[in-house]
Amino acid sequence: YNAGYYLLNGYTPFKDYWVVTGPFLDLFQLLIFKVFGINWLSYTLHSALFNIIFVLSSYFTFKKLNLNINYAFIYALLLSLISYTQVGSPFVDHHASILSLIGLNFFVLAVKTQENKYWAIFPFILFLGFLSKQTPTAYFIIFITLIVAINFLNKINIKNIIFLILGSFLSLTLLIAYLYLNEIKFEDFYNQYFLFASSVG
Repeated sequence: YNAGYYLLNGYTPFKDYWVVTGPFLDLFQLLIFKVFGINWLSYTLHSALFNIIFVLSSYFTFKKLNLNINYAFIYALLLSLISYTQVGSPFVDHHASILSLIGLNFFVLAVKTQENKYWAIFPFILFLGFLSKQTPTAYFIIFITLIVAINFLNKINIKNIIFLILGSFLSLTLLIAYLYLNEIKFEDFYNQYFLFASSVG
C-alpha cells in the first residue's frame, strides 16, 4: 500500500526508496490507485484481479489440454479458493507464486502445442514473477530452464528457440528501459535486488 502511494507521489523504486522485493507489485498497485482511487477497496481489488487472472489462465490451460469442461471449471474454481482469498491483500509471495504458476501453465502449453506464442509469453510472465519476488520464481526459472534444455536436446525446433529468446530479450529490454528512463543506476538495482536480498535469505 505504502509503495503504491510512494509511486503515485512521484517516488521511484531503487532510487528514492529501498526495494528488497520486486517493484512489480508496487507498479501494479499504482495503476489500481490511479483508476480506483486511494482506498482499501482498491487495495483488495488488486488481489481479486490477480486471483481472477490466475483462475482464468488455469481454466484456459485446462481447456487447451482438452480437459473436460466441467473438470476444467471445477479445478479452476478450487484454485480460486487457495490462491489469494485467504490473505485478501496484495502480498509479494502470492504475486510471485501466482505469476510463476501462470508462467508454468504457458510453458506446459508451449511444450504440448509447440505454438510459438507460448514460447514467447512464458519467459515474460516469469520475468514479472521475478520482479514480484525473487523466490519462488527463481526456482521455477531454473526448473523450466532444465526442462527446456532437455526438450531441445531431444527435439530441436529453431522457431521455438527464436521465440523463447525474443520473449526473454523483450523482458530484459523492458527492465533496462525502466531503469534508464527513471535514471536508476544498475548498481542500485543489483545491490538491492540481488546482493542485499541474498544476504538476508
